Amino acid sequence: MGSSEYGEADNDTPTSTPVIGSPADEAINIAVTASINWTDGNTGAATGDADFYDAWFDAVDGSTKVVDNSTVLTYDPGTLDNNEVYYWKVLARNDNNTSTSDVWEFTTTAPSSLLPVSGINDGGLTITNINDGNLTISNVQ
Repeated sequence: MGSSEYGEADNDTPTSTPVIGSPADEAINIAVTASINWTDGNTGAATGDADFYDAWFDAVDGSTKVVDNSTVLTYDPGTLDNNEVYYWKVLARNDNNTSTSDVWEFTTTAPSSLLPVSGINDGGLTITNINDGNLTISNVQ
């Protein structure tokens, strides 16, 4: 630590880099109702504590700011799209320093099937291909 012109100690201790909580980086099949969370990364006396956090989250590159100046370690993005890759990062800040995490990513689950069976044939109507998000109806009489 140094001293200021007033003789007081300066806090040159770096802010800890935020650590991913969940979803894990590069996780797949994450529920569309998932929230993101992180920890402050403070691992001991040699690291500084963050006072506030900013977070970025989107399906492009993690550049849309969604949390600003918060003390909360989580963000609920609402219901996400199925089978989509999402990117996010967090900045930790105290009065003297900032530290930004890497950009993390995860992929949400694919859409569930429309029906609990893979096909129905009642003699006049055949429904197939429902597990890939598309519905094919044939033999309609």
